[in-house]
Amino acid sequence: MNGLIERIANGYARWADRSLLYVRGAEGEDLLQRISTNDLKALASGPVRTVLTNEKGRIVDVVTVVRLDGQTLLLAGISRDFHIPMSWINRFIIMEDVVVE
Repeated sequence: MNGLIERIANGYARWADRSLLYVRGAEGEDLLQRISTNDLKALASGPVRTVLTNEKGRIVDVVTVVRLDGQTLLLAGISRDFHIPMSWINRFIIMEDVVVE
């Protein structure tokens, strides 16, 4: 695992120029799989870099996804404003067991 991402995931580093989000819940990975460009099945072996796109294919954010535990994912985005990817992901949560914070 990337050293900086590992330190962030363990709570003892700060990535000031990135937005950080936690995606928690049993269906978090499935939700991100549906709304991002890369296959998140590779999370089993380490971080995955993927792109969140809007309905026109424009980039919402480029994120690195790290599994912290069975139901918690850490997203480190290139956008400094975490509200951008957070609001985009929240648009797709209807009845899923997912919380973005």
